[in-house]
Amino acid sequence: MLFQDRRRKVVESLTSAKKPPADQPMIETAIHEEGWVAVEVDGDSGETEISLDVSKIAPNALIGAGNMLISQPTGPVRLRCFGAAWTETVFKAGSEAAAGLLQAVSAGMDDVGRQRFTTNHVDFSSLKEDQKDACESLFKLFEFWRDRAFAFDTSVLDFLRAQGLFERSTLVEPDSGTLGGVFLFTGPGFKLYGSDWPQHSMGLPVTEQPDPVYGRWVGQTYERLFRSNAPEMVQVDATIMSYPLHAPRRSYICARLPWTAGEQRLILSASVLLN
Repeated sequence: MLFQDRRRKVVESLTSAKKPPADQPMIETAIHEEGWVAVEVDGDSGETEISLDVSKIAPNALIGAGNMLISQPTGPVRLRCFGAAWTETVFKAGSEAAAGLLQAVSAGMDDVGRQRFTTNHVDFSSLKEDQKDACESLFKLFEFWRDRAFAFDTSVLDFLRAQGLFERSTLVEPDSGTLGGVFLFTGPGFKLYGSDWPQHSMGLPVTEQPDPVYGRWVGQTYERLFRSNAPEMVQVDATIMSYPLHAPRRSYICARLPWTAGEQRLILSASVLLN
């Protein structure tokens, strides 16, 4: 059995041709916790079996598995996907399986996203006193946005710094054909994916995050905001996979504001992490 790991490297895990039991701890950990794709080829039948967890799969592992399938012109492929439970689909060839793989992951992300992320609009009067203190800067940002008539320039960045919001702010612009746009700026306070993520993320689609389910959910959120062009303040509860493996439940309050810079449309998101 082979694994496609997070960096697309093929790692030989088991040399035995005999299929290991499904509950083998090493395989379960790699698939369900580390986001790897398990690949097994039956030397007798020529069938390739791909096993993955649609809610945990790492982006590079998905790309690696897709490339492996596309390069396999003939031979049946059994695709095993774990969402709420294991499902199996058999394809006649690798190219068909590659398309089925992307469809399964996309559908699984939507299902899992509804379970892992919840959003509630914030009513300032309902917040606890310590939350009001933390979120006061966000309400000042709303007032600043309104007084500026939604026009974005360098004074916005100065305001964010003055209110202590700069490090936990992102700036996104729409991009044709890209769900939710691309990152123009990610504040240095966003270190969930590592200290190099803020710099690395610039120019990336917002969906292209180490946690692909969270990335897709963020992309869908920004896509809706680009269509509505309306501001909002929300409390988000989310389970976000980070690397090295960690999946904390996080709660944060976020102001999402539509701005304009000349003819360019932008979305500014500023957050206060509560717990």
